[in-house]
Amino acid sequence: MSQPDLVRVRDVMKVDFDVVDGLATFAEALRDMRYIENKALVVRRRNDDDELGIVELEDIATEVLAKNRAADRVNIY
Repeated sequence: MSQPDLVRVRDVMKVDFDVVDGLATFAEALRDMRYIENKALVVRRRNDDDELGIVELEDIATEVLAKNRAADRVNIY
């Protein structure tokens, strides 16, 4: 019996991702995206006691755009 090929995380993971400041607006975050193929943004810590965050583009669509909120007035945090 042959063993299946071993797939390592490093072979399939993304290494290019966008990092945004939590105080940035959604409009600024979208404008500053360098890797358009990404579907999420990593949110930087605001201080040492804060956690890293993640915002998916789906979150922006459902929580900002679908609710007719101005993307340049809504902050990431």
